[in-house]
Amino acid sequence: MSVLALGIAICLLMATAILLIWFNRTSVRIQKYAGLAFVGLLTIEFCANYIYPMYYQFARMPSAAANPYAGAPFVRFLQRHCGDQYRIVGQNGVLVPNWAAAFQISDIRYLDALYVSNYFPWLEAFFPDWPAYSPELSQCFRGLAEFDFTRPVTQRLLQLSSVKYIVATNFFAPPDPVIEAILEQNRGHLTPGHESQVSDQTFSINKEIRRTLGEHPPYERLPYDVVVPRSHPVFRFSYGIETGAWSLPGDGVDFSIELRDKSGSIQRVFSKYIDPKHNTSDRRWMEGEIDLRSYAGQPIQLLFSTGPGPAGNTAADWAGWSDLHFGDRPAAPQSVFEPVYDREVKISEYDHVLPRAAVFYQVDLEPDDAMVLKRLADPAFDPFRAVVVNSHALTKSNEAKLFQFDNRSSPQLTPAVIAHYSSQQVVIEANALGSGLLMLNDTAYPGWKAEVDGRDAPILTTNYYFRGVLLTPGKHRVRFLYRPRAFLIGATITLATALVLAVFGLLRLLARKSKHSSNLP
Repeated sequence: MSVLALGIAICLLMATAILLIWFNRTSVRIQKYAGLAFVGLLTIEFCANYIYPMYYQFARMPSAAANPYAGAPFVRFLQRHCGDQYRIVGQNGVLVPNWAAAFQISDIRYLDALYVSNYFPWLEAFFPDWPAYSPELSQCFRGLAEFDFTRPVTQRLLQLSSVKYIVATNFFAPPDPVIEAILEQNRGHLTPGHESQVSDQTFSINKEIRRTLGEHPPYERLPYDVVVPRSHPVFRFSYGIETGAWSLPGDGVDFSIELRDKSGSIQRVFSKYIDPKHNTSDRRWMEGEIDLRSYAGQPIQLLFSTGPGPAGNTAADWAGWSDLHFGDRPAAPQSVFEPVYDREVKISEYDHVLPRAAVFYQVDLEPDDAMVLKRLADPAFDPFRAVVVNSHALTKSNEAKLFQFDNRSSPQLTPAVIAHYSSQQVVIEANALGSGLLMLNDTAYPGWKAEVDGRDAPILTTNYYFRGVLLTPGKHRVRFLYRPRAFLIGATITLATALVLAVFGLLRLLARKSKHSSNLP
């Protein structure tokens, strides 16, 4: 019996004793025994809580060897796999910003009262629909929303920032044009009060990851306007309940499809109830099809509905439709995100990212920062071959050096080795195959200085947001040092103040000794 159950039982018995005393005032015997029982139970309750540690007989303390700061299992996975200073990004509220830093994991999200001024423009360049994520991308980047990293422009952010792992509650699947069409047709027209029940989802059922039209019950008649093709008039689809819901309460989902023809008449063409929470045979992607040969060449409207099970329980009814198509199943596009961890969270690996430090031999010059961001987000731009620099921010000397780069026959980047990395110093070993520009994709924050082979070197703001230094052909040791001017000014003022106080104190001491000597006989 648990501690809670035992405590409840004692409380109920005590309440019974009080009721017996109250309602049996004429019976001295009942009052006597009920009173003794109440006192005895109260004594047991106090002894069990404050004298004999009954709680610890049921709730054992963790081993003294357990480390509360070790992090969850997925944190340890990331620590093992984020070698070479690769970064991560979390979403759906997983691994909230600043927390990752406690485990020495670099996350591109952060919460700070002192943001770098160009931080949000940098993010917005790769999220053309960033107002939809407000305040995520207008005030802070918390990762509470579900960001769509399946598009090339958002993947460019991952590439440039060396984000190799995405931590979320779902895996990623390539976009589905039919699902996108259904959502676009219904934009602004979803049933009022039920808008959140229809969304673009990713379901993992038996480790088969698919883009899914999520439709949480109860939702009736989500329309899809389509013309039935003459060559392939059979409409095929999949449906199911996401794996994570199988162990949660609920009694399944009723899936149905109705057809509205051009005359406006409606008929049900598909209906199926599944309950994978209790029926193991339903723990898979279910397949369905509708023969629409009698409507070939005609415009129709398919109405998708999901309803609760027989008991009307909609708890954890994570239902959805997937793989909607006419005729033969189209070849699924290859996902660029590989599932590498599927336990308490989902971790996807994106391998096509830049190293944290590399030497580039091609530089694209743009006249201002806005054009730099536009160039970085351009699908035709190859971030593995070139970097982009704002020519307006260059000195004449550095601009002349960049013009000497052979942009026509330049090789791809050469990775560099980060020999030491700390908050105030980064040491990089680089081997330049020719005249090149070393880029460390850390923030080009004011106060950083650079040395190349022990000599001071100017830092160029590269790819809008990062640090770069020019290199001649050969091997080099590059060191970035954080030496902000404000700190040096503050240190100088502090030392000067301390010196003045010391001199003032010394003069007072000498004056006091002199006065004391003059007063001697």
